[in-house]
Amino acid sequence: MTSRRLSRLRALLRSTACVLAVVGCALGATGCDPSTSSDAQSEAPSIESGPADLVDSSGSDSAGWTTGLALSSDTPWFIATASGPVAILRVRSEEYSGPNDKTVLAALDPQDGSLRWSLTITPAIESLESSPLRNPSIPQRVAMDNIELVGSPGPVVTSPNGQYISLQLNSNESSTIAGTRAGILVLDAATGETVRTLETTGLILSQALTDSDLFVQTAQDYVPAGSGTLAVAPLDEPEAEPSTLRTDQWLVGAAADAVLLAPDGLSGYCPPCTSTTITEMSASGETLATIPYVYRILSAGRVERYTDPAAANDAVSSPGKDLAWAASSREILDVSTGTTTDITGFTTDINGFATTPDPLILTDGPGILLNRVVETEPDKDGSPRFDQHSAAWIGAPADGGAVHTEPVTDVKDRYRRSKFAKPEDHMDVTLSPTPMEAP
Repeated sequence: MTSRRLSRLRALLRSTACVLAVVGCALGATGCDPSTSSDAQSEAPSIESGPADLVDSSGSDSAGWTTGLALSSDTPWFIATASGPVAILRVRSEEYSGPNDKTVLAALDPQDGSLRWSLTITPAIESLESSPLRNPSIPQRVAMDNIELVGSPGPVVTSPNGQYISLQLNSNESSTIAGTRAGILVLDAATGETVRTLETTGLILSQALTDSDLFVQTAQDYVPAGSGTLAVAPLDEPEAEPSTLRTDQWLVGAAADAVLLAPDGLSGYCPPCTSTTITEMSASGETLATIPYVYRILSAGRVERYTDPAAANDAVSSPGKDLAWAASSREILDVSTGTTTDITGFTTDINGFATTPDPLILTDGPGILLNRVVETEPDKDGSPRFDQHSAAWIGAPADGGAVHTEPVTDVKDRYRRSKFAKPEDHMDVTLSPTPMEAP
């Protein structure tokens, strides 16, 4: 399990008690009035060119390329866009996270790994990681811990068409929910240009991008019930004030022209995976469809769901539940197109305990890695053990949901360790083949 996932799991365990408590606004009706307008009294983000020496090495061959970044972070994000991969690095200003942290974005050319554009943004994106300075009395910190439990898309999202990137920036250090201010920054993935900004008051519970609109869910509590509000900001009208919609459901994802709402949290911890019925809603608040038996939200408008929920429930109670659950009838649904892909016999979770699957970063958008569960040598006490191996993959949505078994060429990252430098000082980003194992 990666360090990122371990820290997320620790944050999840710490925050479970917080999400069970309903913390009301103690400042009265005026102080609790939700707002998501451009006059939220928070500073506009500072956006500058990235470091001039950001790329310190590069190389390519027939199999792919490697680009060395002279900068890294303990919470790197790698996202797939229609224009190529983008590394998002949260850079600490001090030994521990603080208000002066920055975020560096590095967009790489999918052909050779060269730098297309880079930006340095202050304040940094909100962090999902814990630190000694993560003050539990600051409401937004608690909220960020809790979003892993409910399956929120998180502080970095992309539009289903891969054209836009949205970043949730650090909030102020307010000790009250009503005094919390934060910003959202939407960028063009091809150029790095600012598409629009949005400033909020209250807690940000979630954000999502359709192909045409930014949705930000805020509330005056740690749950949307009672005060949850969706700000809807059109991307083609950057100066337009956002419209607002009320909802008591969680914002958990987006399709091309609609957002996805869930009545309960969808953490994605499997098995067992609990499912629910999600709602597909337009920017005007119209309910377009309901989708039952969904247990996990994927990127680019895709979801995982059961096709035989009863059999899935039986599977998780069986002695070999890992194998049984993987064999349960399930599919991936592209919400926008209605395309389905049968994933019976596969899992999309490489370690069995991730909140969401590791992304498969392809040069033209996000893919989905499919793994097979295999039984290994039992423990000393004779109890069964299982492992997972990469077996197949699904391409970006434009590929139509086909299952491929040939090696996949995808983007990966690794720290470049040296006895002369801190491991976090350098990071290599590579485009290289990943083999698939036969059943």
